[in-house]
Amino acid sequence: MAAAPRSTHELDLLLKNGVQEIDLLGADEFIVLVGCTGSGKSTFLKFLLKDATLNITKNEQDNCNFTDGEATIDSENCLTSKTIMPNLRKDEETGFVVMDCAGFGDTRSEHNDLIASFLNKRVLDKARRIKLVIVERYDRLKLSGDRNAFMNVLSHVSGLLKNNHRSFRNSICLVATKIESEKDNGALIRSIKTFLKEAVKSLEENYSTLTISEDKLREMEILSFLIANSQIGLFRRPSVVNADPWGLPALQENFKNLRKLVFEDVEYTPDDCGKFNIVVAPKTQIWIRGPLIESTVEGLKFLISPLAILIEQAVDAKLGEIRGEVEEKLTRIAEAGEITIALLSSIKSLQDLENFAVNEAGVQEETMAELKFHAEKAIFYFGVAGRDENEIKELIFGLNGKRNTIIAKISQLVEVNNFILDLAKASESYEVRLVNEECKELFNGLNISNFPLKMANLQRLGFNNVSIALQALNLRQISGCQIDDLKALFRKKNENHFSAEWVKNGDCLLVLGRFVFLSQVIREINLANRQECIKQVVLAATEHLYIDCDLSLQHTHLTLIAPKIESTRVKRIIILKGEDAPDSHDRDEQAPASQDENPGQNGIDGNPGYSSGSFTLISLDIINPTLLEVRSTGGNGSNGQDGGNGRDAPECQFPTFEKQQRATNGQIDRSLHSVVYTCDRSGYTVEYYQSTQQLNTILQMGKRRITFNMKLIKHSEIKPTDGGKGGAGGSLAVAGDLNLRVENIADLEKVSINCSKGKNGAPGKGGKAGRNARGKFRIYECTSVTVLLGLLQMSNGSLTAKKSAEGECNSKLEDAKDGMHGKVNEACVPRYIYPLTELLSIESIANSLINYAIKLQFDQEPTFEIVKKYIERYYNLSKIYN
Repeated sequence: MAAAPRSTHELDLLLKNGVQEIDLLGADEFIVLVGCTGSGKSTFLKFLLKDATLNITKNEQDNCNFTDGEATIDSENCLTSKTIMPNLRKDEETGFVVMDCAGFGDTRSEHNDLIASFLNKRVLDKARRIKLVIVERYDRLKLSGDRNAFMNVLSHVSGLLKNNHRSFRNSICLVATKIESEKDNGALIRSIKTFLKEAVKSLEENYSTLTISEDKLREMEILSFLIANSQIGLFRRPSVVNADPWGLPALQENFKNLRKLVFEDVEYTPDDCGKFNIVVAPKTQIWIRGPLIESTVEGLKFLISPLAILIEQAVDAKLGEIRGEVEEKLTRIAEAGEITIALLSSIKSLQDLENFAVNEAGVQEETMAELKFHAEKAIFYFGVAGRDENEIKELIFGLNGKRNTIIAKISQLVEVNNFILDLAKASESYEVRLVNEECKELFNGLNISNFPLKMANLQRLGFNNVSIALQALNLRQISGCQIDDLKALFRKKNENHFSAEWVKNGDCLLVLGRFVFLSQVIREINLANRQECIKQVVLAATEHLYIDCDLSLQHTHLTLIAPKIESTRVKRIIILKGEDAPDSHDRDEQAPASQDENPGQNGIDGNPGYSSGSFTLISLDIINPTLLEVRSTGGNGSNGQDGGNGRDAPECQFPTFEKQQRATNGQIDRSLHSVVYTCDRSGYTVEYYQSTQQLNTILQMGKRRITFNMKLIKHSEIKPTDGGKGGAGGSLAVAGDLNLRVENIADLEKVSINCSKGKNGAPGKGGKAGRNARGKFRIYECTSVTVLLGLLQMSNGSLTAKKSAEGECNSKLEDAKDGMHGKVNEACVPRYIYPLTELLSIESIANSLINYAIKLQFDQEPTFEIVKKYIERYYNLSKIYN
């Protein structure tokens, strides 16, 4: 009997040798022989492969047996194992690799059982495709034989194929060995199939369909595969001694049939036939739960700890070796850290661990090979012991708890780097960089000890991103060098916070800079306009243009050019407005009135308004486009002048009567007629309220004084004149030309663009017609006194009149007409105050910007190169700078 290994070291040595032998073979397709110890697997393998060491001899009982002079066969004792290591052999004729697994039910020691099971599983798990050959003694396949022995083998096979037995539907066969019967092959195979059917029947009888276990169902399916396919081979004992076993006619035929069955009839399983289960003896399961498994875990920890340290050091070195400008370095470190975290977090197998350790941490392959062997062994031991494999896998893949520590360390680095980048980016904003000068003091005086206190004031200092402020307060650890990086990046972001120069080019104010802020430009515009008239304002930045306030320009052309144009914090409005037209009539709202027979003078037409200046924007991207609004409005036309009024006709003059006496012939009406005659000669018409007859009657009745009313009427002979025509209103002006070119069209669509016309000037009103001197009348109260000398004698009389009331009546002349109101002068073309031909062209502006960039040595920056090509493409400029 072979001696069992006496120490863990010896056990490991045997396992390693077996693993090396399997790995050196390099095959991934196997024909696997399985069966009980003593079933004849080793002999069958040598016979199948025509091994020259195989001989036929007689034993003490005068029976012929196969022998090879080795310890693996030539024993009738079924209680001792013939194979410890998997016996891997290659058939020279076909190239097939055949493996003789250690026998089921090895009774020599738990060590041997453990070694055999481990190596068997190693081979089976390594395989891509497999054929499975169950080898069993014929005397155990007879109805009269020991059925329990075969059922034990079937149970082991079922356990081995626990997770993938259906993959072996056409890839499993049964070979009966040690056949001494003289029956022909057909009879023997029918006998074996009968035995197998009885075995199925026995399983069905012993286990009801309600309580049958998955294991027994699997065994029944495996038996059904064997019966249905008739994949049964026969290996007969030799009947005579012969130096060449294959020279015997009976064995020669037997050899041919067995090779055909194993190599041709039985198919390989489909690719990747799955993992195999662990099969060991019950006593081995009990035994391994002792000190062996605990010492294995401790040994594994001993290997993992230095590996974890190597990985941590390698990761630290890798992240620490990244160089570049502060922003570039921090970005690359953060990105590399996130990738490393993802790789570490995704380790779910030994291969994943090996890939990371070797490729990412530079661990030697020999170191990983040693760790992998002990890890596979520990996982196997846990499976044999019935313990949760996830427990040992968590230990291995988690680097004994160190993986989470490394991930946490990298996460902290990534978090700090991203915080620094976010904070520096936020510090570019107008509010943080310019308005709040305390920010410079904050960063200049920042150190590890005052970091939490300083960060608490971020929002007060203009950092409006709440997440950045919270992130700053939540940081648990930040190093001195990271503080230095933060300071350096802040200084870099703000070193040219407004690096611009002002260029007076004719009537154009040209602002060239790396970072340009509209709020500072406005002060310069106002100053320039106080000194002289500015026709055009150009803001051109090589990196960033900030619209940090509202802007209102009248009749001035505006051009913005920069790779990035950002509207900050709140809604910003750019207003371009055309100038309203000046009055055309020196503020005299009405033309002169008529001075002669002509109508009143016509009003002067109003002037047209001026269009707003043109607006040009060229950029790769607009940041916060929803916070930008552009309004362009044309100027208003001026009002037309009202027409002059017409001349009024002159009023009529009426006489004034004094007391008059006149001698009459005794007829009162004669004295009255003399008055009428006098008035008629002066153009008056006389009417009485009482008739002459009434007066005579009264006089005849003895009256001496009569009071009556007399009405004088007169018409003017001069016609009034018409009113003058109102002047036309000045026409409105349209919005100026808008030309917006942005690479990111989606952002441009979010900018609010409002173009509107000005208002037309109000038309002048027509002059009022002169008033007609309407016919006038005047009423007099009259008293007539008569002295009677006799009824037929002449009398003396007098007429006294004084004004009592006056009124008017309709004239007989035509009325004058009001002047016509003016209309809007639609034919008047809106005007630009400054001709477009006097403006700087895009080409001229681009050349000035490039010269400025060259001067300050940042003309080769990627964003500037992109915007330069962008301008060339949209304006068909063959080359901006020469």
